[in-house]
Amino acid sequence: MRSDSVFVEAAKEDVPEIIALRHQIWGTTYRGIYPDDMIDNFAWAWHQEKELLRINDPAYSVYLLQKDDQNIGYLTISRTDGIVLQSLYILSEYQRQGIGRAAFDLSRRIAGNTGRSFLPATVFPRI
Repeated sequence: MRSDSVFVEAAKEDVPEIIALRHQIWGTTYRGIYPDDMIDNFAWAWHQEKELLRINDPAYSVYLLQKDDQNIGYLTISRTDGIVLQSLYILSEYQRQGIGRAAFDLSRRIAGNTGRSFLPATVFPRI
């Protein structure tokens, strides 16, 4: 990842920004993967409530991805069943710049720091 990109641990005040990023990224990157109805009828309040629960739960780590002091995505690491990279969302104009690879590297380091020798990830097929 370029030196001007960073991961910042998210706080509860960041939840609206995280949800706005999710909504924007779903509309540009996941249209055709997620059902249109799920994107078009985005449940703002439900997503905010769910994200706030994650941020307040020590079993999760949520990081904002920033470049040039702008939020460009986020990732969530779950510790509920080992160490799992649960979600990774990056704005389309910042994809293919090594940021996703850096997010995997961060997740792998966190897994290694807890004594894990591997990082499971699940990829869902197109619907």
